[in-house]
Amino acid sequence: MKSALPSRPVPTISTSLCLFTMGCFVRIDLFELEESNDTSAVWDTYIDQVGPGPDDPKPDDKSMDSGDTGDIPVEGWQMMTMGKHHGCALWSDGEATCWGKNDSGESSPPEGPFLSLAAGKDFTCGLYADHSLTCWGTDENDLNLPPDGHFIQLGAGEDHACAVDVSGQVSCWGENDEGQSMPPKNNNHAWVDGGKDHSCTISTDNTIVCWGKDDDNRTDAPSGSFRFLDLGKEYACALNSGDTPLCWGKDDENQIYPPDRAFLTVSAGDKHACGIGVEGSLYCWGKEDDDRTVPPAGGHQEVVVGGNHACAFNLDGQITCWGKNNHGQTSPPKR
Repeated sequence: MKSALPSRPVPTISTSLCLFTMGCFVRIDLFELEESNDTSAVWDTYIDQVGPGPDDPKPDDKSMDSGDTGDIPVEGWQMMTMGKHHGCALWSDGEATCWGKNDSGESSPPEGPFLSLAAGKDFTCGLYADHSLTCWGTDENDLNLPPDGHFIQLGAGEDHACAVDVSGQVSCWGENDEGQSMPPKNNNHAWVDGGKDHSCTISTDNTIVCWGKDDDNRTDAPSGSFRFLDLGKEYACALNSGDTPLCWGKDDENQIYPPDRAFLTVSAGDKHACGIGVEGSLYCWGKEDDDRTVPPAGGHQEVVVGGNHACAFNLDGQITCWGKNNHGQTSPPKR
């Protein structure tokens, strides 16, 4: 249910936000935009840093070049996302490749190019290069009908999804039996993600706001300044401005007790979570079935946790996975 890019220098959110992943494919200076209180300034800064979509006008109303998505990293895997039993990754040309369970078509992506992907239980959504949304897989609860608009960040829960638009507002769709698809109506959101039946955002003031089902205090986010957030099934983990991971919510498998160390990134799954220490090593905690908390040794650039498995980019840029493999979810493509 998570997304990530290969690791690059990670700024703290007090300076800027890395959109789509902690790897920082693009950055927006949140506070410059917030102080402007001008939606057009948000969009102009986004276009400057990310590049235009095919219909996005320049400030002088002249047409921008179609398909320009800014500086694309060298050829290789650029990001990945994990669902319950499947995973997807983006190549440097923006095309998506998926593997694992495909009973509902969740591993059969349309043609891109995409900027980002987010996977749920049996669906996947993508943010096109023109900043519009599309979803594939199950059509239950209208999951295949994302809202229209221009969006800058995308997150998926188990049976719902949410996205932040260029004005800083969050839109959600899909299952809403616990209010998980009813975000606060304001325009100060910067990052959003979903769990089973709750959702959370990082606001432009670096604080976390959550909504939806509140069993196990899963919507009672810790106070403080945070730069990254990732939701598991019934809990969440976040990195504060000091690179310390904090987790809250359901604790039936010790999934909310990360190691006491600084992390570059964290990712939460059903009942286990993983992170990369500042030295580049992988660490996992929580439920131990199927060796899901036994990650590979060596340096890694990014990690993304699915339902009962996880995948990471190694230092060669290849995807390596571990954990349960009943649907081929730990057998990623090789390129």
